[in-house]
Amino acid sequence: MDKHHTIAAVLLMALGVLGSTFAGVLFVAIAGGGLLSGDSEAIAVTWLVASVLATIVLVFSLPALLGGIGLLRGSRWGRFLALLAGALNLVVVPFGTAIGIYTLYVVGTRDAAPSSANTAGSLPVVRE
Repeated sequence: MDKHHTIAAVLLMALGVLGSTFAGVLFVAIAGGGLLSGDSEAIAVTWLVASVLATIVLVFSLPALLGGIGLLRGSRWGRFLALLAGALNLVVVPFGTAIGIYTLYVVGTRDAAPSSANTAGSLPVVRE
């Protein structure tokens, strides 16, 4: 794995951790506002809104976190999740867009794992 894969993995993990933390804070802030009001209808509405918004943020954050971990390990599923997270984060302006473009470029143009260099149907080269 070269340094660009490591950089992309660390950036994805940082984006995933920050997004997951933001989802938790967002949920507590919105649902807490409803709880502070004491109105049962406001509690129900804010709980629903908080759940939907936190879920949307987690949909963007968890693939980035898991993809970064998998990319550091050099696994195929990590490469797939990194590409998915890079594509999802293109809409998260401005930092997600920059990280998404970088991730798509690095992971999409270079092999993430040494085993992927040997394609199906080709024989491995034996050197003595």
